Amino acid sequence: MKREIKFYQGYNCMDFPCNCDKKCTPDNNHGIQGMEIGFYVIEEKGAVQFKLSTNWVPYKSIPSKTGYREVRLKKQCADMFPMPTNLGYHSKTPMYEGHTSCGKCDVLNIDECYYGGSVLNASDAFYVLVNRGEEELWKFLEQYYVYMFENGKYPKVKEYGEK
Repeated sequence: MKREIKFYQGYNCMDFPCNCDKKCTPDNNHGIQGMEIGFYVIEEKGAVQFKLSTNWVPYKSIPSKTGYREVRLKKQCADMFPMPTNLGYHSKTPMYEGHTSCGKCDVLNIDECYYGGSVLNASDAFYVLVNRGEEELWKFLEQYYVYMFENGKYPKVKEYGEK
């Protein structure tokens, strides 16, 4: 199974000119979004993903005389981040009757993708990452792939310190 991590740049259309594909207007802008980090396990039938949202919003920081740049995070949100936002799948074929395509898929590089995901389920993957580390997260996602695409069992969530 192929493992992949992607970083998705955040945006700040409130404080800076818009650099998104669909440009903002004064009455309708994209707002502010922190960087997202996606973890993907990709195999023949599709992919599974775990996504984290960060509070890493684009900002301007002028270097001090020594070259140091201040790191600024929005303090009112800092306790909520990083935050698990998705545990889901991208399938090459419909996963259930009536499943409609989401169109072009950048994860699988195909024209027709069938997607499904959950914010609530993402807490299990986040728990594994925080309590067990990166390698256990990959094992969790690989088992989640088997669960989604090969009728396997839902991955066991291991506790901190569990062998």
